[in-house]
Amino acid sequence: MVLLYIRRRLTHALQTLARHLGAPPASPTPLTSEWISTRCEGLDASAAVVVEIALDEESGENGAVARVALGGERLVVKRPPASPAARAVAAIQQWYAREAVHWYAALAPIAGVRCPRCHCARYDALTGEYVLVLEDLRAAGCRPLAVAEATAAATTLGRLHGRFADVFDDDARREIVRGPLPIMPITLALAIPIEKFFRDCWKAVRGERRYALAELLADRGEAAGPAAIGLLDALAAPGAYASMTEALAAPPRTLLHGDFRPENMMVEDATGEVVVYDWQFASVGNGAYDLAYFSALVADPDDRRRLDPELRRAYVSGLAGSGAPVPRDLERDLRYGCLLALASFVMGAAVAGDDAASVETHRRGLRRLAAAALDWGAAVSDLFCHCYR
Repeated sequence: MVLLYIRRRLTHALQTLARHLGAPPASPTPLTSEWISTRCEGLDASAAVVVEIALDEESGENGAVARVALGGERLVVKRPPASPAARAVAAIQQWYAREAVHWYAALAPIAGVRCPRCHCARYDALTGEYVLVLEDLRAAGCRPLAVAEATAAATTLGRLHGRFADVFDDDARREIVRGPLPIMPITLALAIPIEKFFRDCWKAVRGERRYALAELLADRGEAAGPAAIGLLDALAAPGAYASMTEALAAPPRTLLHGDFRPENMMVEDATGEVVVYDWQFASVGNGAYDLAYFSALVADPDDRRRLDPELRRAYVSGLAGSGAPVPRDLERDLRYGCLLALASFVMGAAVAGDDAASVETHRRGLRRLAAAALDWGAAVSDLFCHCYR
């Protein structure tokens, strides 16, 4: 935690210095027609009225979102959140550099996956300010992904992973620069301090009535709640979380989205193509992390259980379509990925506060991820065996 403290203080000092020096913000709030015309590729706002509306229901801990009407053009603007604490975490983990600098500037054009068209991606490393001006997917004829379209999303994920299979593994022969992308979404380099944070979070969440796993998994049988609690107790043992992270950080690696869930994708009505957005957790690691995250969260346990084989086949098909081999230990790695995702939702639940929507999101995530971990055969003995191997 000392490293986190030092980096947080350094980030704050740099931001304060930039303000004293009069450094211009990455974007004005609200946007102006002059700024759009001079900064945004393919947009001319010189003769248009700019109307910006903040969307509180679509803004969260990771960013503040607004919709912009620019004559007949409809845009989405993403900026840092208002919370100083959230900004500090974003700076430490380089969320905005990952999305604005590397994904939209370098990787999106070669990824072969549909994402929002980017008109402007600006990031100031000194102040931590950033702005993305993106295509408004709803205005472009896109709608939320339905459960029935989960296999199309799994195929898209396989295609993405296949496209970047192994390209980050050999420094001497690296085809594509990794840039600010860390190894694993919650950075491998911070695995030990994050393990301590997770352990503290689990202590808090374990005792919270609203997150009681025995109740969340009551329909899975009396043993499900205690079994899930046992898994998390084992994952909170010294060395277990960091060891599991290291396992999924080992080659062969690919490009991870890092938050690949239905809430971060839509479907284009005209083409049926899956559109993926919110790339601030982009990273490098084992593709099973993304697949486990998506498969577990795509539907409630009964529906997800019926989908599991189909999602696996669709993912492997996407890999094959990109010329990548089937991972040798996919089922084992899916269990590891599911457990790490479960830990991330525990950490999110611990800091969710009393916001009703956030609490419900984390309750649903804990239920779905815990049920998937049990269904896929995750066991306490596996965790301890891996940790002390």
